[in-house]
Amino acid sequence: HSRAVSPSSNLNLGLGYNFARQATDTTGDFYSLSAGINHRWFNGFSTNLNFRHTKSAAGKEDISTLLFLVWSFPRERQFVTASTESATNSSRADWTYQPSAGVGGLGSRVNLQNKPTGRGYGESIEYTGNRVRLNQSHQVEIIKEDASQPTYIPQRSLHTTNLQMGTALVFAGGHFGISRPVTDSFAMLVPLENLDGKNIMVNPQKNGTYLAETDWMGSAVASELPSYSPTTLTIGQKQTQTAVSLPRDHFTLNPTLHSGYAIPIGTDATVYLKTKLLNEDQTPVSMIAAQAIYLGDGEKEPVTIFTNRNGLVRSEGFRPGRYRLEFSEDDYESTEFTIPEGAAHEFELPALQLKASKK
Repeated sequence: HSRAVSPSSNLNLGLGYNFARQATDTTGDFYSLSAGINHRWFNGFSTNLNFRHTKSAAGKEDISTLLFLVWSFPRERQFVTASTESATNSSRADWTYQPSAGVGGLGSRVNLQNKPTGRGYGESIEYTGNRVRLNQSHQVEIIKEDASQPTYIPQRSLHTTNLQMGTALVFAGGHFGISRPVTDSFAMLVPLENLDGKNIMVNPQKNGTYLAETDWMGSAVASELPSYSPTTLTIGQKQTQTAVSLPRDHFTLNPTLHSGYAIPIGTDATVYLKTKLLNEDQTPVSMIAAQAIYLGDGEKEPVTIFTNRNGLVRSEGFRPGRYRLEFSEDDYESTEFTIPEGAAHEFELPALQLKASKK
């Protein structure tokens, strides 16, 4: 149970009681009772003081205190924690630096420990890649000498080094992908034809970081989506690229438990159209909007085009086939044009002469 006792303080109470069938004279019920207070002293600094009374199944009772301090520096992406516990007579302090949680983030941590058996210190570094997570840590424990044993044990140090690499192979909607380890649910963003081989970022941030990215290995995978929590994924380009059309740049998901999604991004309309619209007197049709409606098989979204002051049209999102150009204003009659099969990504159509509508 937790209750606010002031704008900056919370009181916490906890009770656990276990009913155990008494198998022998030395076993029985056991419980744990705790009370604590958390207080925020000033911006970024808070303390938590806990008292605990426990009784084990063997009937042994312990009373202990735990003091926990947190000092955070959000702008610097750093925080310091320190704790001490009376039950084990041990204490620990950590400094953590986490510049970014996205791709390219390199977090680090340093710790100091003090226990009845000795002291210790260590460090760890974690790198977040687009399709891999790497972790390295090294811990040193300096064990005190012990003269109470039949055989004298001198002071000594133990060194432990840990290297980890994590990646995952995911499958959804008939597509495979490689990603960082999946913690719950995931979404795989599958590039269509016009994005093949292009770098498209998922959830790009102002500081240049992002959640995942398409590359030569294919789909981008957001591998850490929380279940039963609405999640919005946005996509964007690192640099503006010709013939790269993103008809839809954001997606909202409601993942179920341990679910996977395959979301196609981009389009198979890879033609970048260049042409010019002229009046009947060969003057340019300037500053006008129109809809290019695809007349081939299947329903396709119309492409909106605009002309500049010189009547020039520069627009992506086309595919080979026949189109009808309809104008938002009634000044011109609709006209048709064709983009031939095998047209290059940049296709220049001869100038189109428009007829004024008969009102």
